[in-house]
Amino acid sequence: MLLTANKKEPFDYLVDSNDNTPARAVEVVSFIKAEIQKLYGSSKCLQNSTQSRPLPASLPFTLDKMKNQLFLACEGKTIRQYALEVRVNKLKELLLYTHLPSDVIAFKLHYASAGEMEEELLHQTGLTLSFFHHLKEEKADLAQQAQFKRKGL
Repeated sequence: MLLTANKKEPFDYLVDSNDNTPARAVEVVSFIKAEIQKLYGSSKCLQNSTQSRPLPASLPFTLDKMKNQLFLACEGKTIRQYALEVRVNKLKELLLYTHLPSDVIAFKLHYASAGEMEEELLHQTGLTLSFFHHLKEEKADLAQQAQFKRKGL
C-alpha cells in the first residue's frame, strides 16, 4: 500500500489498499499539488497568520513520511520544497502585478516578516525585492509610453 490515509482526509477516495499502481501514485501527487496551488493561487491568498509557514496547517491532508516519499519519487522534490516553489512564484506575481506593500504581501503569504520574505526570495531566485520593484516601474513606464503612442502624443 502506497499511503495510509486518515479517514478524515478528503482524498481518501484516491487511496485504495488494493491499488498501489503508478497511476494511483500520480493521482495522489496531483491532488497534493492541486491543494497547494489552491492555497497560494486564490485571490484571497492564505488566511492571515503570524506564523511563517510554507505549508499552513489548513492543508486538507496530513503530511506524513509516506506521502512525502511518494511525492519525492514522482516529482523529484519534497512536498515542502514544492510548496516553497509555489509560494515564491505567488510572491513574484504579487510583487509585479499588484500595488501591495511588501509587508502586506509577506503577511498574506505567511512570512514572519518582509525581511524573511526577501531572504527567501533571494535564496530561491537570486533576485531582490528591489529588482522586482524596478521591473514593475519599467513595466509601468512601457505601458505609459504605449498609451501616449495610441493617443498620438
